[in-house]
Amino acid sequence: MSRFLLAGVPRSGTSWTAKALSCAAGVRYANEPDGFRDAYAFRVMMRHGENPRINALDDAPDYERLWAGAFAGNLPPRGVRGWIAARSYGRAGTAARQRARAGDGTGVLLHVASSFARPPTSDPKASHVLAKSVQCARSIEWIYEKFAPTVLVLSRNPFNTLASWRDLDYVRNAREHASIASYALEQFGVTSPDHDASQLTQQAFVFAVLQSALRRATANHPEWIVASHDDLCVDAPTRVRQLAERLGLEWTEQADRFLRDSERSGAGYATNRMTREQPDRWRERLSPGDVDTIRSVLADFPEWTNTDF
Repeated sequence: MSRFLLAGVPRSGTSWTAKALSCAAGVRYANEPDGFRDAYAFRVMMRHGENPRINALDDAPDYERLWAGAFAGNLPPRGVRGWIAARSYGRAGTAARQRARAGDGTGVLLHVASSFARPPTSDPKASHVLAKSVQCARSIEWIYEKFAPTVLVLSRNPFNTLASWRDLDYVRNAREHASIASYALEQFGVTSPDHDASQLTQQAFVFAVLQSALRRATANHPEWIVASHDDLCVDAPTRVRQLAERLGLEWTEQADRFLRDSERSGAGYATNRMTREQPDRWRERLSPGDVDTIRSVLADFPEWTNTDF
């Protein structure tokens, strides 16, 4: 079984790209195994944070079990304990999970779910596993050292990404923001914006930290594959297929069909998109002042230059 990791920051086109690639022959798609979609991932997130910082030589057994299960096929755990965890986690609801992530306590149902949670299990039918993550920017090198997947790092024009972050009101978790701020100062020598700075400024700061971490990791590994969502959208049927072939995946009619079917307007978390409109969508969504705000934040980071945006 071959392993692939598609990494990027949130709203950088990873879902659309991963769904297209997962239509290749024999691919099992593990969608954000490190998110908070199931009880075990939630337990790991509560311990390590939403964007965990795990260095290459760190010992993180629960995080390792999560990714071992993901790269084995990411099927739900079997047995009574897995059933209890899934049932309790589902009944707790999204609002309770969000409160817990913000540090407001887990409550009975989430406590039960975490206690009974087990990591995902293998899928013996899969020839390839493609895991997609938007939360591994500070742990991607650890994942690579442990599991040696073929790594694909996807980027997107920061103006497009941040226009989406603003529309979806990202960056509201004060506890997670404190971790990001500490990391930014240590790694990049950049201080976080004042508490009264605009929400777009805060969003641009978090984006810059996570994208800079991915850029630095990518620079350390020239064997990784790097792609741009904006470039893929210029001619999606041709360029996504070329990307699949570069990864060694066998293209299928199902993949072509996915790209055709998704070629329509979408909003929110939908993966539909008019691909040729994507590279310049930010021009309709951001004001000149918004653009200036983003530029001023990114300019503080050594991983960015004026030619990048």
